[in-house]
Amino acid sequence: MVERPGGVVGIRIESGTSLVGSELRCPSREEAMDWLAKIKETANSASIRDSESRRKERAMRIARELSNLVIYCRSVMFNPDKIPGSHAEMSSFPETKAERLMCGPSGDPALFLKYHRTQISRVYPKAQRVASDNYSPMPMWGCGSQMVALNYQTGDKPMQINQAKFLDNNKCGYLLRPEFMFSEGYLPHDGGAPAVSGVSPLDLTVRIMGARHLMRSSRMSLVSPFVEVEVIGAEYDCVKHKTKVVADNGFNPIWDESFKLRILNPDLALVRLAVYDVDMFGDHNFLGAATFPARLVLGGYRSVQLKNGHSEELELSSLLVQLVKSEVDTASSLEVMLRGGGQAQGVT
Repeated sequence: MVERPGGVVGIRIESGTSLVGSELRCPSREEAMDWLAKIKETANSASIRDSESRRKERAMRIARELSNLVIYCRSVMFNPDKIPGSHAEMSSFPETKAERLMCGPSGDPALFLKYHRTQISRVYPKAQRVASDNYSPMPMWGCGSQMVALNYQTGDKPMQINQAKFLDNNKCGYLLRPEFMFSEGYLPHDGGAPAVSGVSPLDLTVRIMGARHLMRSSRMSLVSPFVEVEVIGAEYDCVKHKTKVVADNGFNPIWDESFKLRILNPDLALVRLAVYDVDMFGDHNFLGAATFPARLVLGGYRSVQLKNGHSEELELSSLLVQLVKSEVDTASSLEVMLRGGGQAQGVT
C-alpha cells in the first residue's frame, strides 16, 4: 500500500516478470486495506491450486505403451512429392481442399489411395459452415481417408450417413477398409474396378409395403407421404427411386411398390429409406428416415423405425418393408456392366 501527498491512498502491484508496476487509487485507507487482503487471498488460492496440480502430475502414472502411440499421429503439411511418407505422419485437410485434391474433377484419387496405405489423413468442415451443417463423407471414405470429421451437433443427412456407416463392427467406431482398396488397379469412380478386384455385387429388392404414424413435427395435420429409396456409395451405385404419393393418410399409408437394385460395390454402399410429405404447394417436407450399410441389411419382412431430422428415433413412426437380397457372381456382374446394365428398376 502506498500513500501520496494530499491524502491519496492506493495499492502498487508489481510483477516478477516486469520491472514496471501499476498503482490503483482508492477512496480511503480502509478500502485500500480491503483490496489488498482480497488480492493476497486470490494469489494464495491460485498458488495452492498450482501446487496441487503439479503434485498430481508428478503422482500420475503414464502407460509407456500409450505414450508411444503418440508417434503415429505427428502432424505434418501434406506434400505430394513425399508419397509414401512415414507411417507416423498425419496431414489435415479442410473439406474444400480434400474435395479438390482427392475426389474433385482435377483430383487424383489414385494418389490418395496410395497415400492412405501408409499414412493417415483427417478431413474437417470448412470454416464457412457457420450453421454447423455438414458435407458428405462418402467421397473421402472412397479415397481411403481414415478420419472424416463432422459437426456432431447437427443431425443432418451427412450425419445420418456417418452414423449408419459405423453401425458395422458392432458399433465400436472402428472399421477396417475393404481389401480391394489396397489393390493397385482399384479406382473409386471406376464401375468395373470392384468386379476386377473380386468384389461380389449385391442384388437387393426393396418392397415398400406401408407405414404407420407419420406426422410433421411442426404441426398436427394430415400428411401426404411418399418413400424415397436411395443407395449412397460409389458414384456408379448412387441411385434414387420414389413411391407414389398417398394423399391425406399418415396414419397407415399403403404403397406396396418394389424396387430392384444392383449394387456393384456393397462394401461402400448404404441403403437409405426416407419419408417425405407433399404439401399443398407441392413442396417435399422431411418426415423421417432410416439408413443402414448394404452388407448389414437382413432379408425378410422388417419393421423399420424412423429417425427425425436430428437423428432422434421417432417412437411410433415406422415403415413395413420386405427385403430380398442375393450376391451376384463376379463374372455375371462384369457382363452386365459391359452391356451398360446394372441400373436399378422400379416395379410396382
